[in-house]
Amino acid sequence: MAEAQRAVIEARSRRIELLKRFHLDGVRLDRLTGRHAALLSSAETR
Repeated sequence: MAEAQRAVIEARSRRIELLKRFHLDGVRLDRLTGRHAALLSSAETR
């Protein structure tokens, strides 16, 4: 039973790490492509 619980905890940890990487990669891609550049320029004019 303890080994099964350990496996579940490890799987959850891997899932969280992968979701974190996925999110950060998306943010990097948005920065590279200038996805939110229009929002930045409109905020500067206020």
